[in-house]
Amino acid sequence: RAPVHMPYRLELEDDNGDVIKTWHLIPGKYTVGRKDCTVTIPDDATMSRLHADLVVKALPPDAVPDPGVRPQVLVRDHSKYGTKIEGSRLDKGAAETDVASRIPCKITFGVRVDNDTKRRCPTTVRLAYQPNALYLPVDFDDSFDDIARDCAAAGVHLIRGIDAGCTHLLIPDPSNDGTGVPAPFGPQLARRFARGGVKPVTAKYLDAIRSRRDPAAPMPDPNSDAFAVPRDVVMT
Repeated sequence: RAPVHMPYRLELEDDNGDVIKTWHLIPGKYTVGRKDCTVTIPDDATMSRLHADLVVKALPPDAVPDPGVRPQVLVRDHSKYGTKIEGSRLDKGAAETDVASRIPCKITFGVRVDNDTKRRCPTTVRLAYQPNALYLPVDFDDSFDDIARDCAAAGVHLIRGIDAGCTHLLIPDPSNDGTGVPAPFGPQLARRFARGGVKPVTAKYLDAIRSRRDPAAPMPDPNSDAFAVPRDVVMT
């Protein structure tokens, strides 16, 4: 199966460091807090109702072809008991702090104390990054700029080189000419990617990423039939 990639991932840890909930983030603004937030963590009374903002910026146009460039991630604290990045407390109400260069990193909220052990156990999330890099075959270069704009808005890279860290092969949606796919795309390229474990997907996969609004909702799965290239193209 092809891996399920999203640009950023927030992982809520329990007191033993095990992940108990995950949110997947595309560019946009997210609120973190105890109630009615896009990232809601209700079980810590030392977290403010609106504790912090987390903003994932869109990729700059010149960064879209480079999987080595991460979208900016800005964190701003609004809380009573504080937000820390790897142990360093943010100044409340100060300008956002860009943490992209420090990822993977741990963010802690509040000052919760375990009632039994009296040990400090602040709510902790791990912010991780996993690039999503779609390769568009050169046959579709005429569509590159339009698709690149969609990718920038989704925090997804669109690359021109097969060996540039691509995670999926992207093709325009199947045509209606009876062949199932646009004429320039052939089975030889599909077989090459299938042998290398890279999943061919249609543009509907990118659309599904862009349309996500709830970061806790199930992620688009590139193995879904909804994004599949017709079988007669990808069969070896």
